[in-house]
Amino acid sequence: MAVVVSGANASLISWSPNIEIPNTSGGMYFNVETKTTGNNSSLVYGWDLNPFGTSTTELKWYAPSQGGSVVGLGSNGVNFGVANLPSFTSIGATSFFGISASSVQSGGWELNARNYFGFKFKNNAYETNYGYGIILIGANMGIRKMVSLVYESNGSTIQLPPGIPTPSAMPLLALWGFVKRRRRS
Repeated sequence: MAVVVSGANASLISWSPNIEIPNTSGGMYFNVETKTTGNNSSLVYGWDLNPFGTSTTELKWYAPSQGGSVVGLGSNGVNFGVANLPSFTSIGATSFFGISASSVQSGGWELNARNYFGFKFKNNAYETNYGYGIILIGANMGIRKMVSLVYESNGSTIQLPPGIPTPSAMPLLALWGFVKRRRRS
């Protein structure tokens, strides 16, 4: 998996929490830099992300005012809360950040799939870092698991990697492979 980071001397830091996000009003709190979690903000000093919600039709996000916001981009460039981002989306200073609820809709989350979201947060030196996460959404929005969090080390823009092809894209990929093999013959 190749990830593009723009900026000199930037490095990627990743974490695979693999933590279920409970379908509660508290959800789960994440401190991205210290890699700590908890189901109460008082248990996670300096927390950055808080996905939560008691609904099976939407997922809510909260972030502290100094950073930790998540980013979502709807269809045709229309900005809204948080949503599954397409492959190669850049996340940085010019990105749209919000902390609102999001649901399964056109340009929203995909059920039974890995979904990408972007975020920013203030590190322990109060500098802004940008990153992306992968959240697994189950059969409804109340079933979710934080799989991965990746961020850059020096305030640079980060780009999402290529995603896993959806089942509807598989026949096209198979056809492309067949055509490519035929050309070599």
